Amino acid sequence: MRLVIDLQAAQGSGSDRGIGRYSRELALAMVRNARAHEVTIALNGVYMDKAEELIATFSSVLPRENIRVWHPPRGAVPLLHDAPRLAYAETLRAHFLASLQPDLVHVCSVLEDNDVVGCLPRQLGRLPVVATFYDLIPLLRHAEFFGTSNVPSPHTRWYYRGIQELTSCEGLLAISESSRNEAIDHLSCAPERVFNIRAGIGPQFHPTSLPANERAALLARYGLRDSFIMFLAADTPNKNEAGLLAAYARLPRELQRTHQLFIAGQRDRARLYQKAAQLGIPTESLVYTPFVEEDDLQALYSACGLFVFPSRHEGFGLPAGEAMACGAPTIVSNTTSLPEVIGRADATFDPEDPDSIAACMRKVLENPSFQQELANYGPRQAAQFTWHASAERAWDALETIHDARSRQGHTRITSVVPKRPRLAFVSPLPPQATRVAEHSASLLPRLARHYDITLVSEEETSEHLLWGFPRLAPADFLAQAGRFDRVVYQIGNSPFHRFQIETLLPCCPGVVILHDAVLSDLMYASARERGRIDEFRAVLLQAHGYPALRFAEDNGIEAALRHYPCSLSVLQEAVGVIVYSDREMEVLSQHFGADAMRTLTAVLPPQESAEVTAEQCVDAIEKAYATPGVTVVAQTMQTDIQAVSALPNGVAAASRSLVRSFPSPSRGGGYSRLLIDISELARIDSGSGIQRVVREITRRALETPPRGLRSEAVRIREGLLRHTYARPLSLLGLPPLDLPEAPFDVRAGDVLLLADVYPIITAAEFDELRRLRLNGLRIVVLIYDLLPLRCPQYFNDDFVKLVTENWYGSLLGIADAAVCISRSVADDVIAWLDEDPSLRNRPLPIGFAHLGADFRNDFRSEELKGQSSSATLAALENARLRPSVIMVGTVEPRKGHPQVFAAFEKLWEANENLNLIIIGKQGWKMDQFSEQLRRSPELGKRLHWLPRCSDSEVRALYSASSGLIMASVNEGFGLPIVEAFQAGLPVLARDIPVFREIAGDQACYFSGDDPKTLAVALRDWAANGFAPRPRSGSEFTWDNCYRKLCNAIFDDEWYATWQPKNKGA
Repeated sequence: MRLVIDLQAAQGSGSDRGIGRYSRELALAMVRNARAHEVTIALNGVYMDKAEELIATFSSVLPRENIRVWHPPRGAVPLLHDAPRLAYAETLRAHFLASLQPDLVHVCSVLEDNDVVGCLPRQLGRLPVVATFYDLIPLLRHAEFFGTSNVPSPHTRWYYRGIQELTSCEGLLAISESSRNEAIDHLSCAPERVFNIRAGIGPQFHPTSLPANERAALLARYGLRDSFIMFLAADTPNKNEAGLLAAYARLPRELQRTHQLFIAGQRDRARLYQKAAQLGIPTESLVYTPFVEEDDLQALYSACGLFVFPSRHEGFGLPAGEAMACGAPTIVSNTTSLPEVIGRADATFDPEDPDSIAACMRKVLENPSFQQELANYGPRQAAQFTWHASAERAWDALETIHDARSRQGHTRITSVVPKRPRLAFVSPLPPQATRVAEHSASLLPRLARHYDITLVSEEETSEHLLWGFPRLAPADFLAQAGRFDRVVYQIGNSPFHRFQIETLLPCCPGVVILHDAVLSDLMYASARERGRIDEFRAVLLQAHGYPALRFAEDNGIEAALRHYPCSLSVLQEAVGVIVYSDREMEVLSQHFGADAMRTLTAVLPPQESAEVTAEQCVDAIEKAYATPGVTVVAQTMQTDIQAVSALPNGVAAASRSLVRSFPSPSRGGGYSRLLIDISELARIDSGSGIQRVVREITRRALETPPRGLRSEAVRIREGLLRHTYARPLSLLGLPPLDLPEAPFDVRAGDVLLLADVYPIITAAEFDELRRLRLNGLRIVVLIYDLLPLRCPQYFNDDFVKLVTENWYGSLLGIADAAVCISRSVADDVIAWLDEDPSLRNRPLPIGFAHLGADFRNDFRSEELKGQSSSATLAALENARLRPSVIMVGTVEPRKGHPQVFAAFEKLWEANENLNLIIIGKQGWKMDQFSEQLRRSPELGKRLHWLPRCSDSEVRALYSASSGLIMASVNEGFGLPIVEAFQAGLPVLARDIPVFREIAGDQACYFSGDDPKTLAVALRDWAANGFAPRPRSGSEFTWDNCYRKLCNAIFDDEWYATWQPKNKGA
């Protein structure tokens, strides 16, 4: 807890009297025993001397920066008598205290005069103030303090305003049980809000015996003889100075001669002696001083023969406690708090009866043994009252108050807002035929107790009780929205709310009282009315994702209306949401996730009591606006935003900076999101193997998002991460939608899977990824292989540079994890990171997920009729005549095509009757080899090169062939092997780790680069019936690939975690 102690009470005119001393000592004890809490002292700069003194005192127990000073305006007269200056000072103080961001403010005294400011301004919202409560003496003795006039004086008004301030406090720290009861009985304070913390008596007050010469000097300074009766008090009616004088006058003359009456405290000296003379008290028997030095007080307490405290009314009675602590025989009144302090009835008297006071005084002065008994008793009794104990009680009370506020949803104060905020109430109103209009008419008069309300509606209301409110048309509201502190929308599932959702809410966010969680009818009716049904499909997609579009496509729009609420846009734009039933909350939670419920500020019960409902609405509205989300901050920063917007690109820059600084939990439906990057695929579908992987993973992610998440396709373009819709809709076989590729807002918990290889990423786009990662985005890179790094000779030089520096080099430096397409690639990534530790300086979780090949081995010849090329048909015809070996994959240097072709040429020279069917387009650096294939006399006979084949043609060729050869010198996976297994086709593969990983003992292997050796391996393989026959490739499916990918990312099922060398790996 952060506690701010307003210590002005220790600075003003009463700083050296009881309240001032009490405030200073309690604050010191609380700071010394602050438990785990943070304390800041607030001082008034008008009282510079006292401020410097208190800073010096508290700097020994607090960091200097925790002692703060505010500076009210100075004037010729005290603030109490200068209303405009006082109002300014109150407002300044409130903002100053709020700037300290307290959980609670402890005001040591609300009722201090002159330049001490104890009250909060009426026009501002309240700070969570807890005040020390001393007593209600002026209130309970009004006539004595304020007279009998029916016209209150400024001072009277000041006092009763202070009483109102006390009643508005979060809690009161009473200084005795008596004062606690006064607050409960006369201010109607709830007992649980008032705490008895008692008072403390400082350790400086203890019995002392001065040397004879020092004692004589002390008494001489104050004009005292050896024995005296002491009374210390302020000049207020309750202190009962007159009663004490009357009692002293009743003492025998001998006692008056031997015991002077010593009265210390600020008062009218002439009046005091005049009263004494009237009572016949000898002048020499009465000693008066307006002030006792702090250093002398303890000695005077110890030196007196009797301390008398005849007050009619006290909050505690600190002077009596101090006197007892110093060993002074002490007697007190038997009223209010004083019996608590003295602890024994035989040392009390009736303050209203001078004879009772005099009798008690004589009992002590004429009875030395009783006098000594009281002297001995006093320090023991006073020992109960320590500042440490009071501080502990105070902290107990403050923690109780703070805990109660926390349970009620209150948080640390950060600003002071207008007490009656200006509120725009946007809703249908009577006579519009909707239950929401009726609810508004009932709710508005009760909300008006808390807000300055302006109605916003499409037409004038017929409800006369609402005519007292000013009204704006929607267009006028848009023009004037900046002058409102609060905006509240009443929204239901009817056309009456179109103007709110479509026109106002996106521009002027506010708290939404959502009467219907399902808004699909409203959304569909609006789209249908405009003749644009695709607008509703766009709402479905943006609110519920691609599964909702698929549902509507398969089951029809009417079924989608019943199944999906389509209310996400309202959650996204709202500052807060209020619903009226658990059922509505369940609908929102079910469709938009638990995180979307962070926008939900209240679930109110059915409106059995409009009064209760209004109070709950107020609580919910204030709770929503107390959270500095992007919409609230944008409203308060309008002037600053306008200034930035005048700059080039200013609007976009201002918008992005706001959204990134205050990410909304309800964006994306409240679910964390799996973002599939398809940047290259969105740009161009080149039909590569990598893009086949991207398509398969993207399709599954969009149709079946991981549990508890939502999936989106994104792309990197023009420096930003953006939504992309055209390619995903095409992948899923859904009709296109005209939606812009808007920038994507990420939030903590989102995961970006860089599934595509996009080597042309710019420095600005890379920086964009870094910025998004700062907002909590997790970046996972899908790594297909490290071939451009390991075998650069096989690739175009520019491509190697782009991939090495722009993609793997840069992204692996910021990635949070990597998923590889095989264990072999994962091992290679670990080795590469070990080789170049400059790539990253923190651990990298690495997983792998084998690719899939949902290859159907159910080819039917009719699939090819009229659709296949003559080259494909020729290959199929020759495959029926003789055994055929197929080779699948782009014709690239690393794929081993030249060695395989050379081996087959040797077999053909030896009259081995085998076909070689090459399926794959020409890649880079293969012009010479391609020309060699085209000039081969076997082309079209025992050699077939098919650069392009449809899926049906590929399945037909797998079905017609005898085996597959995989001759790549390096691969990330080897997808044709899996396809062959699923087609039941034997495999001859180069003996490299990744092929062993995939095929195991289900394949035959060869080694070396010599065509002759390979030719022998091919002949033996064919002679052996192309053994071994594969058992199955069913484990290699795209569904399994997607599942393993998700298990790694979301369930931490990693293969290994690479550790940098300097981390002790």
